[in-house]
Amino acid sequence: MKNSKNFIGSALIVFMAIAILALLFAPLPSIILDIAILINLVFTVTILLIIIQSKTIMDFSLLPTIFLLLTVFGLALNISTCDCYCWRNTYQLLLQR
Repeated sequence: MKNSKNFIGSALIVFMAIAILALLFAPLPSIILDIAILINLVFTVTILLIIIQSKTIMDFSLLPTIFLLLTVFGLALNISTCDCYCWRNTYQLLLQR
């Protein structure tokens, strides 16, 4: 049972790292950015509920790693959202000429 928990935690870390790279380097449409913001919010609330239900600190030993990944994921969302709106406005200005 303990190995499956470690595997799920490791898989979550790998998934978050790939998602961060996709947000930073791939131009994403607005609907995917909205879904990514929703996923970030759901992960944040889930982590909060897990922390509230934990009896000891060692029950959730991946906490610093998850906090780091969620923070970097949120920053990547901010960068990607700004990039999306800047390119959309630039494209509309070019079409008006």
